[in-house]
Amino acid sequence: MSTADIIITVILTVIVIVIVAVLIRNKKKGKGSCSCGCSGCQNPYCTQSQTPSDPSEDDPTDTAS
Repeated sequence: MSTADIIITVILTVIVIVIVAVLIRNKKKGKGSCSCGCSGCQNPYCTQSQTPSDPSEDDPTDTAS
């Protein structure tokens, strides 16, 4: 391996470690991995997603009530 290969490998390794550390820190803080936030998120893997409400409660065409 040349010196350039070693430097590139070290830089890429540091970048990967930083990314993983940020993801772990965000997970511990309760943030999702996406930057959009989890309120109302449809992603079932979101750490803060709410349980889905009954769709009939949110139906604006329902005139029974």
